[in-house]
Amino acid sequence: MSDGALHAERLRCERLDGPLAVAVRAPSLSWIVRGEGRGQRQSGYRITVAADPADLAAERDLVWDSGRVASDEALAVAYGGPPPAAGDRRWWRVQLWDRDGRPGPPSAAAVWGAALPACAWHACWIGHGHPWRPALPPAGDELDPLTNAELTAALLRTGFAVERPVARATLYATARGVLRLRLNGEPVGDEQLAPGWSDYRQRIHYRAHDVTALVREGENALGVVLGEGWYAGFVGFSTKQRGAHYGNRPSALVHLRIEHLDGSRTTVSSDGRWRATDGPLVASDLQLGERYDARLEQPGWDRPGFDDRDWAPVVRHEPTAARLLPDPAEPIRVVAELRPVALHEPRPGEWVFDLGQNMVGRTRLRIPAGPPGTVVRMRFAEALHPDGTLYTDNLRGAQACDVAVPRPGEPLDFEPTFTFHGFRYVAVSGLPRPPALDDLVGRVLQSDVRPAASFACSHELLERIDHNASWSLRGNLVALPTDCNQRDERLGWLADAQVIATTACRAFDLSAFLPRWLEDVRDAQTADGVFPDVAPVPPRQQSLSHGAPGWGDGGVLVPWAVWSAYGDRRLLERSWESLERWMAHLDRVNPGRLRTAARYNDYGDWLAVGADTPRDLLATAYWAIDAATMVRIAEVLERPDAAARYRRLHREIADAFVAAFVAEDGRLHAPTQTGYLLALAAEVLPERLRPGAVAALVADVVAHGGLTTGFLGSGLLCPLLSAHGHDGLAYDLALREEYPSWGHSIRHGATTMWERWDGWTPEGGFQSPNMNSFNHYAFGAIASWLHRRVAGLDADPATPGEGRLLIRPAIDERLDWAHATSDGVRGPAAAGWARDGERLAVTVEVPPNCRATVLIPGDDPAALREGDGPAATAEGVAVTGLDGDRIVVEVGAGAYRFTVPWPAAPPAAGSRPTIGVAAPATPEEGHRGHD
Repeated sequence: MSDGALHAERLRCERLDGPLAVAVRAPSLSWIVRGEGRGQRQSGYRITVAADPADLAAERDLVWDSGRVASDEALAVAYGGPPPAAGDRRWWRVQLWDRDGRPGPPSAAAVWGAALPACAWHACWIGHGHPWRPALPPAGDELDPLTNAELTAALLRTGFAVERPVARATLYATARGVLRLRLNGEPVGDEQLAPGWSDYRQRIHYRAHDVTALVREGENALGVVLGEGWYAGFVGFSTKQRGAHYGNRPSALVHLRIEHLDGSRTTVSSDGRWRATDGPLVASDLQLGERYDARLEQPGWDRPGFDDRDWAPVVRHEPTAARLLPDPAEPIRVVAELRPVALHEPRPGEWVFDLGQNMVGRTRLRIPAGPPGTVVRMRFAEALHPDGTLYTDNLRGAQACDVAVPRPGEPLDFEPTFTFHGFRYVAVSGLPRPPALDDLVGRVLQSDVRPAASFACSHELLERIDHNASWSLRGNLVALPTDCNQRDERLGWLADAQVIATTACRAFDLSAFLPRWLEDVRDAQTADGVFPDVAPVPPRQQSLSHGAPGWGDGGVLVPWAVWSAYGDRRLLERSWESLERWMAHLDRVNPGRLRTAARYNDYGDWLAVGADTPRDLLATAYWAIDAATMVRIAEVLERPDAAARYRRLHREIADAFVAAFVAEDGRLHAPTQTGYLLALAAEVLPERLRPGAVAALVADVVAHGGLTTGFLGSGLLCPLLSAHGHDGLAYDLALREEYPSWGHSIRHGATTMWERWDGWTPEGGFQSPNMNSFNHYAFGAIASWLHRRVAGLDADPATPGEGRLLIRPAIDERLDWAHATSDGVRGPAAAGWARDGERLAVTVEVPPNCRATVLIPGDDPAALREGDGPAATAEGVAVTGLDGDRIVVEVGAGAYRFTVPWPAAPPAAGSRPTIGVAAPATPEEGHRGHD
């Protein structure tokens, strides 16, 4: 009988949906619990696993049956059956029991596949290793840096026969470079820029694809489009070594495994019998762009029967000592399309499309039929000059130019294959006729991580801040967490990642994405334990291999943020040894407990304005934050001796910090906002000094009329002001539109977060092009405050994975309502508030298996109502008392609506510090050029 209130959804293996190559012998299985009813929770689960989906449905020949397990665990249940053989698949489903012990219906089936070790591929690395072409005289076209750089792409193919009926076919593939796969004229999957970026000297990822529907009896053809990518193309910003950091030429490794109905197998692997040619993709690079010549197309090259006798034999490339591993995270895909909102012609023959949103990806352009010699160029930019032409100075060495050469007299729908850009504006020239607005579409590229949160409120500026933070995250979650994706950089900076980690883990499900990148962080750790500034570290940019304060510390802080968001203990276990090595390094070089040595690039509070936080103070505070975090990690991992050791270290650092930097009244000797924020975040101030430090922080904000913080301080500013009783001042900062502020960039047309507070100002125009990204997520960390304090949807840090919600909205008279949702690893949750006449309503939605503490403004629990009656008698509600000026309520799963009398007594005039906020302003004329 299955009449229980709960069922399982969103089944995941190793945090992924249906991975077909899992290297873990006992993979982690997870799900979310769904069902109606207050207070519902999972009291038990049963997992069944079979080698065939029909057997699973019939519950026969099961390879594992967990039986009913009395547990509410749903985040990480280890598979307990026999490991599948290499390449085999397992189907599984979950049945749940609700709080009353009633069984619910079984879930839909999910699947995973066991990895196929490299030794079973019987494949070799192949490429088109000869770059020589017939030399032709210059045609008079403008200089094409792509062609001059010899950044070529290649077509690889082979034919094969299938002689028996097919039961299942799996294609395993990777590249030192980037690839697309074709089978019998059809694309294999929809992933882009596979396999992404890792340190190819240590680890190369592959992915498995189910191609059963594409394989046919008889003749077949398998093709690969191969590009330079991160392996051989331009990476980072070194002018001495722009490209070929890992190798000069890309290569592919492919293995097709076909299982027949009679139990036999056919395999097709990359070997010396494959053929290769250049093809129409003449040149391609992630930063420079792509050149496509449709005149060189070879129709049918990826189909059976194609005559490839004129093609060259492939070149076998050297094998690698790197580990070949299944990709543990989501692939890059096209996740959205944007339509232009405007089109203008700033100069004859050049048409500029405005997509209305700064984005990362590429475009698809409809090119009409034209005469011989038609060459269409697309250039990309985030901003415009006042005359409407593209502002590209900030791209530095990234040419960001795609070129298409159609066949004479034929139209062409052109979309690049192996490049991507950061842009809002596209300038198109060379068209045979003026374009229409719908001739171009923006194709948004992103690692296909699931959006997991939303925020809305009655104030447009706050909604726009959240929007911009979300789009900056979206644009910089491409293979790894990058700093920007428009210029010649696009690196995985650890500081940017650690300041945004909590915000990012709420906005998207990064439970697989960030652990994948943290492998790069550990791979880049030096022999003496130093975490890098960026990961991966391009081989010839070793100046970034030693982490500065706030940067290297990301190696500790990001794993903790991931644990807090998703509750996967294994990440902490895998990270522990590297964390210990980092802490041992800091201890070894700083015996006096002040972090004065080995600060390497020492960026300080990057891009702060009007304040210079002492760098030894900043570094020491981060060391203390590391130590406090290590205490928590050690406690999670049940390492009491280590926890005691790091607790003692934190105390010693705190004593040294206070002695060196803090006066008797709690003020810093060299006061800055970031200095106070880090002192509070690092928990180095004894209780007697904290009020003075908070008062000094508030006074500094008021004195400056706003913020002075940079990358490391800005994300802490509003949350710590709210945490110490200054919600109003935090709102002032968030609602401010004068420079420097979040609102300043929005007032001037920003649709993503800017790298600099002064990326563009009316007085100075564009900042230095040496470093001026208009899509850089670091300052977007404020979005966490919007969700957690403005809307009030927070989580108890003591329960990872949002297992206990903490609902505590910060009500402000300038807003009428606010609402946020979170769809994390435990399922959908929501919270919000609204002022309606004489009452305040606070709404809460708690998923099964969770509880929530709700803090509602008010001082009379008897006046609190839930639904249509008193809260004290409502089902599933426990009113437990007062916490200052808030009523404390405990609830379990379910939807609730609490109301209390409103307005509360308004603060007396002048009773709170304020910086003043001007009335909302409309964007200034001409702002369109300053995204």
